[in-house]
Amino acid sequence: MQAIEYQPKKRPVQQRSKMTFNAIVDATARLLKESGYRELTTNRIAEVAGVSIGTLYEFFPNKESIVAILAERLLEQAVDEATESFQRAVLMDDYDLIDYWVNRMVEVLSGDQDLYRVLIWEIPFLYRLPAIQAGMARLFRVAYTASDMMQARVNLPSRAEDTWLITRMVASAGLEIVVSGGRHFSRKDLTRELVLLTYRMMYAKDPERKH
Repeated sequence: MQAIEYQPKKRPVQQRSKMTFNAIVDATARLLKESGYRELTTNRIAEVAGVSIGTLYEFFPNKESIVAILAERLLEQAVDEATESFQRAVLMDDYDLIDYWVNRMVEVLSGDQDLYRVLIWEIPFLYRLPAIQAGMARLFRVAYTASDMMQARVNLPSRAEDTWLITRMVASAGLEIVVSGGRHFSRKDLTRELVLLTYRMMYAKDPERKH
């Protein structure tokens, strides 16, 4: 059985090639949101992108490699926002910091909730992608930096392990709030409870005030 190639054949250098490359990735995002992964074909992507199928295959060997680039970009944007949000929140008091950071993450993910829903529920190879693993490693580095800066404020007996677990749980819960939580509970209520749970995990107590 031939292994699936998840990397593009080439990454563009010239501006015109970059525009074509991006048009293919953008068309893939649009189609995933409209009809899901099962209906996605390279012919349909090329049609929506306004390029020939030959041009598509100059850059990508298959539809999986295009989806991989799309997922990579989404995670990069999310991690960039996580980093910037923490930098904006670092001087806030303990509860406000967590409240701002968690709410901002849910807000960012909500902007592409239909796309995240397809990626998480329909893409079987998503978490095997090297770019996704690298993006998650970068997210953990942001979390460890935050933990180091807040060392005197938090109550984490096993700080490295606890930081990893909290980061993983908050990221997973934030995604679930966006892609499926609204079916059962209010997104606002779930986000508020995620803030409270995160606070309790980090400080081993309830906040003095609840928003």
